[in-house]
Amino acid sequence: MKRTFDNDSDEAREQRQIKSIRTIDSIQAVTTTMAPVNDCNAVVYETTASIIELLTKRATAHEKLGRVNDALDDAHLIIVQSPTRAQGYLLAGNVYSNQGRERQAVQILQTGLQQVVASSERQQLEFLLARSKHRLEQRIDFVSLLPAEITSMIWVWLGINESLVEAMLVSKTWRAAILQSHHVWRTIRTHSVVEIDTAIATVMPVVGEHVQHLRLQNVRRYYDSPHLTYFNYMIQGTFCNLKSLLLDARVDANLLSMALSKVKHTLTKLEIVYDMLLKEEAMEENAILPLPDVLDICPNLLELKYVMNGQMGLTRKERTIPTVAAADIRRSNNNNNEEEDAIPCAIRRLDIFQHLVLDDEEIITVNQLHRITRRCRHLRLITLRNFNMAYLDMLERDCPDLRHVHFINHETDVPDNVRLLDRDGDHGGLQTLSILSDPVRVPTLWPYLFKQGKTLESVSLFMDASAVTGSNMQSHGDGSLPADRVPTLGEQVLPALKKLVLLQHADDTTNEEYTTSLIQRCPMLETFSMFGGRLYKSCFRALRQASQLKSLALQATSIESGGLQAFLCHYQQQQQDSCSSSLGLQQFRAYFVPVKELCLDALADIKTLERIRINCYLTDDRAYQKQVYWDPFMVKLRDHPSLQALELDAIEFVSDKDLIALAEISSLKRIMLQRLSLITDQGLKAMIEKVSGNHLKCVQVFECINISKEAVEYARKACVKRGGHLSSCVLQACCMQH
Repeated sequence: MKRTFDNDSDEAREQRQIKSIRTIDSIQAVTTTMAPVNDCNAVVYETTASIIELLTKRATAHEKLGRVNDALDDAHLIIVQSPTRAQGYLLAGNVYSNQGRERQAVQILQTGLQQVVASSERQQLEFLLARSKHRLEQRIDFVSLLPAEITSMIWVWLGINESLVEAMLVSKTWRAAILQSHHVWRTIRTHSVVEIDTAIATVMPVVGEHVQHLRLQNVRRYYDSPHLTYFNYMIQGTFCNLKSLLLDARVDANLLSMALSKVKHTLTKLEIVYDMLLKEEAMEENAILPLPDVLDICPNLLELKYVMNGQMGLTRKERTIPTVAAADIRRSNNNNNEEEDAIPCAIRRLDIFQHLVLDDEEIITVNQLHRITRRCRHLRLITLRNFNMAYLDMLERDCPDLRHVHFINHETDVPDNVRLLDRDGDHGGLQTLSILSDPVRVPTLWPYLFKQGKTLESVSLFMDASAVTGSNMQSHGDGSLPADRVPTLGEQVLPALKKLVLLQHADDTTNEEYTTSLIQRCPMLETFSMFGGRLYKSCFRALRQASQLKSLALQATSIESGGLQAFLCHYQQQQQDSCSSSLGLQQFRAYFVPVKELCLDALADIKTLERIRINCYLTDDRAYQKQVYWDPFMVKLRDHPSLQALELDAIEFVSDKDLIALAEISSLKRIMLQRLSLITDQGLKAMIEKVSGNHLKCVQVFECINISKEAVEYARKACVKRGGHLSSCVLQACCMQH
């Protein structure tokens, strides 16, 4: 009677398959004992047809149990033993095909057709080969199968580049799906490849209504490029929902004015960059669209960045105006007509940056700036290239809502996340003052600081040594006072100031009195940064009075002996006496400071520190200084309770031993290693392997010449292999190999 297993459970069938595998393994073990010790597979290769049948059954059982590699091993054993029979090729082809690996199935079956001679077996191989080829030629159109929301996300991640252009050429279905994905076309950026820009520009009439942000870079005048097509589309009204426009504006001013007049109702952010290399080029007719004309054309602008050469573009000049923009540009024969030039606008942020400022004649005059700012009654942030004391007085009169004033020497220094709209609890008054473009005399600026003291929260100053010496103070061009009329700081305070950044020349050692006095008048100071010059004991004594100080950054040519140590010991004692964990120093950063002046031993004793960044160097007797200053610091950090981030930059004596010590800091979440020449692959591997727990989240390695990409890859694999406690560790490497 024939036995059937149709009603058996899956568990019973699995048990029978495992039992058959064990039976075949036992048979193979018996035959193997008959062979020499050094060639255990010799008997298997000399087996009979019955053993091949058993191997076939075992391979089938392996495949059903999901052991694909074991099944393929058995199939290849059969092929090696009987290369002229189709059984092994058929078995391997079926396994590959069932796994969806049709290319491998085609290769093994084609090899079988070259070896097998029997016609019946060749027919089986040809049938299976035809089926695999048919499956291989089939293409699954995921665009037609997936929901539109998912395919839209795929296009967004792909980005508007050469790949997207190629995707639109796949089929009509793909092209229609891409053009209908609104999120893909929200931001358009031009490229340096003319073919790509041309292909993207051709679809703008279809997707133009979805474009909200347009960045046209590398636009060149008198050059027939695809970029100019975008201006024609703007004139035609294609970009009806455009919100922001960045323009490298070597384009005809008439063309630009006509384009802006068509998007003026929706445009809220505009960046125009004029970077002519020659002044004669900027003087040409219709070369520059003046800033007053821009304000006339786009009344709804909230943010405007205008980059120009010298004073070019600040005043109107005679030029031929196209009819479409003439109604927007309010002009008169008399350019000094104040009523006409004073038409208000909605600007909240204004950045005016000047290139090629070669002499004082190129600096913006007070009257030129006044003609612009008096139209910006709701201005909240302004950025200028050069400092003039008269600017501050004029801005205070013209812009009552002004909150942030920056004088910088680089156009990207100001953050973009500044709040420009009104908020609850905003009582008015200046909140941020940054003067980093030119040296400023603190006594001259002090009356203005005190006047804004009730609301001023952040001050950054480039201090001038002549404020103390009294030299070069006879000039009145920048609003400064003569040397004999420089006021003292007095007893006024800045009660709201939370952030103070002071810069001075590296060889400047004369600002001690004013630096100390300024710190003393900031009782609510939370962040203090000092760059350049020399730090004296008096400065650190003044910092002790700032009970709310949480962040300290130092970059000085030298530090007076004992000053920093006393300061750090003060905060250590403050932390011990206070029960509140919110009091005490939380961030400490030191740049280019000798290690013996850092007082690392006292720094490690401050238990409230959460972030430490150190860039220091050794002077003489390096081995002794490392043993006395650095090694005790590393020992104390092991038991630090709150340290979360440690950044080591360009420290020439940090070695693999120190990396292993870092792994023992249980509270550490982020480590940054930058420009450390002594650490090696072995040290990085040892640090990753020694970390215990799940505290470490990020390891960053930059410009370490002895760290190879292979070591970084090893560390990544080790993080994943450890099953969780380092699985979230991220290694960002910029390794420079020899």
